[in-house]
Amino acid sequence: FPVTILGGYVLFNGASDYYDITNSSWINNQYFTVFVVDYLSSTTASAAAILNGDGNPGSTILMRYTPVNPTLTMDYNYRNVGGGAFTLNPSPGSNYTGPARLWSMQRTSTGGKFFLNGTSIGTDAVTTPLPSWSGAQLGQRGGTNWYNGGMKEILFYVGNVSDEDRQTVVG
Repeated sequence: FPVTILGGYVLFNGASDYYDITNSSWINNQYFTVFVVDYLSSTTASAAAILNGDGNPGSTILMRYTPVNPTLTMDYNYRNVGGGAFTLNPSPGSNYTGPARLWSMQRTSTGGKFFLNGTSIGTDAVTTPLPSWSGAQLGQRGGTNWYNGGMKEILFYVGNVSDEDRQTVVG
């Protein structure tokens, strides 16, 4: 898609902009940490997907805002097939739009960890690595759930990342 950059953010229009991650095999059967700095311009009646996959159980990393309640869902091994999910409800404030936020989630040998702006917001005890991440994308989910806003500093680390190293990245 045509890339629009404003203040270091790659902008997504909420209707047709998304990015395919064409080779995501590097994450197969690996522990990982993902960091995403985003600001959401608006939500629609459906969800706004930051990260997604093909939606098949066992092959997706999902990070999305859902306007119902509202919530933020972070899920790996979609639908908890050998994996973990965390839903923050309510999400920070009743309105997602606004200041930039730094989300991160980890799948490690000791379980899952979920963070907002460097502060722990949840954990799980599941240690199973993601077997694959097929259909990996930024900005939409299944032709719907279009993301409307900006993302930058999308970082993936493979392997166990210590709390000390994670804090170094967060700053």
